[in-house]
Amino acid sequence: MFVRRFVAALGLALLLVGSAGASALAEESPLDVLHDWDAARQAAYQAGDASKLADLYVTGSSAAAQDVALLEAYRERGLRVISLRQQFFSVEVLAVSTVSIQLRTVERFAGGLAFGEGGCQRIPSGFPEKRAVTMTYDGTRWRVDSVSR
Repeated sequence: MFVRRFVAALGLALLLVGSAGASALAEESPLDVLHDWDAARQAAYQAGDASKLADLYVTGSSAAAQDVALLEAYRERGLRVISLRQQFFSVEVLAVSTVSIQLRTVERFAGGLAFGEGGCQRIPSGFPEKRAVTMTYDGTRWRVDSVSR
């Protein structure tokens, strides 16, 4: 059911954006955009690069500030994140335009690993949460604009 609803929403969205606006989404579905963004986020964490992490968000995003603060907290404790895993239970495409994707997700942080002086430490999993995610295309790539619960 979810897959049918997702494919139907994606098809409708591509019809709505038209050929001129489809360039940003022509090669990737909204779900692909989300997964690619999440992989880039994991790479920023693995590199311990707060600037790279912040660059995944629209400037001034409160979600960016929270994410960067979390990375900094790991670094201050002498830990380097070596893996993160986000688990998506559902992703509903609410709206798509040439420059914006609005999604409703049910997801959880599914754990990870951090390495420090004491060796490898597990990063505990979280509980599933509903989120509204807005991503914005700036002409070169998709960035997260807002995340709300």
